[in-house]
Amino acid sequence: MNIIDIKNDFLSLDGRVYILDNAYVFDNSNTGFSCIFEGTSFNITFKANCSIGENKVLLIVDNIKTKITLPNTNEFISINLCNNLENNKHSLQFIKLLEDQYSRIYINEINCNKLIKYDSNKNNIKIEFFGDSLTCGFGVLGHDNEISSFNEDSSYAFPYLTASILEAKLSTHSYSGISLDLPMYADILMKDYFDYYSFTSKIKYNHIYNPDIIVIYLGTNDSAGINNNKGNIDSFKNSYIKLINQLDEYNQNIPIILCYGMCKIREDIDNTIKSLENINDDIYVCKFTPIDIGSVNHPGVLTHKDASIKLSNLIKKILNLK
Repeated sequence: MNIIDIKNDFLSLDGRVYILDNAYVFDNSNTGFSCIFEGTSFNITFKANCSIGENKVLLIVDNIKTKITLPNTNEFISINLCNNLENNKHSLQFIKLLEDQYSRIYINEINCNKLIKYDSNKNNIKIEFFGDSLTCGFGVLGHDNEISSFNEDSSYAFPYLTASILEAKLSTHSYSGISLDLPMYADILMKDYFDYYSFTSKIKYNHIYNPDIIVIYLGTNDSAGINNNKGNIDSFKNSYIKLINQLDEYNQNIPIILCYGMCKIREDIDNTIKSLENINDDIYVCKFTPIDIGSVNHPGVLTHKDASIKLSNLIKKILNLK
């Protein structure tokens, strides 16, 4: 069946998923879909491209997690995601694990015996994350300096881990190398791309997600920019305030958490982020602690896990969750 024709109450889209060429496009890390189906197997028709290796996906069937890879292909092909199941009702979640500058996945058909109406009225909180490589899970695995699909995996990064702890719905808008103020490693700024579906699509986002809380982790690349005389701390602060105000236009009175501390960067960047907690009552800060190093001098698994515990505890406090 054509995936575009499936009604929303039979298929839940996760993250900033959009339509192009009569298919759903999954660009950002953690984009995907969830559904309930009946039968013994589940197939998709897809095409995909990854510039640094293989298209990594987390597949969760009946709460059992499996990592799979989709081959690079310019033509739509069919692949079986699961089979030999009992002829019964099953849950399935498909989650893309690489950011959009490295990987894009199109899905235009799904095939199973029967889709069951999906309970979209669950009381899951919704979190929206904005960030750089730390939010993507870049370098979370491995201990070398190679940029590869092996070393990046958003299911080990603090946004996914936080959402898992809180059983929350998740939307991640992040890009390795992105800055707030002046470009350093990537020639883009978050303030120019926060309201697009992804950083490579150039398709305006409709802001229908309506998060209960927003989390931002930015500043790492700005620190490097200031060190290379490509900006200054006052300009960084003004750009951060501008981004907060832009997000507030679409999400008025929504709590926003500003995170920092996962990497050792300029102290004045960290102090500036901490000071922004005072600009209004809806702004909070969360300081993380660097524990281990993965690849390309990025935080490892233990650092992300510790960060997710700290962040989830703060979110529980802010939203009065048990």
